[in-house]
Amino acid sequence: RGQIEAAQNALEEADRDLDAIFAASKRIRTRDVAAALNNLTTTARRLLHQVEQEPARLSEVRRLVAVYLPRTREIATSIADIESRGQLEPARIERLRGALKKIDETFQHFGERMVESESRELDVELNLLEDSIKQELETRK
Repeated sequence: RGQIEAAQNALEEADRDLDAIFAASKRIRTRDVAAALNNLTTTARRLLHQVEQEPARLSEVRRLVAVYLPRTREIATSIADIESRGQLEPARIERLRGALKKIDETFQHFGERMVESESRELDVELNLLEDSIKQELETRK
């Protein structure tokens, strides 16, 4: 029960972060930066949906929820605020593009780890089933 409540709280906070990132991206005039932020929100929502389905998986994305989403929200909001008052310098935009690319890679990594975890769980289940069948067949001899 505690695990489910922790997951629900984390998901609610993550949803607020994602909503803020999405809202900020709508105010950002630099198209590829806005698109990168939208892509990040889509990836994160997909990962968080998996946690919603299986709250025990929260530990696999805890850093995403606790660190990366809040920081990305801060960056997205800052970009939107700065652009509303003027234009970002080209060097800062390039740095931003690089940071967003790294964040995207990190989110992708979280997704890959979740799939790897599922694959390991499947291997364990298959091993247990194969051992059970083997034992069953040996007792029939």
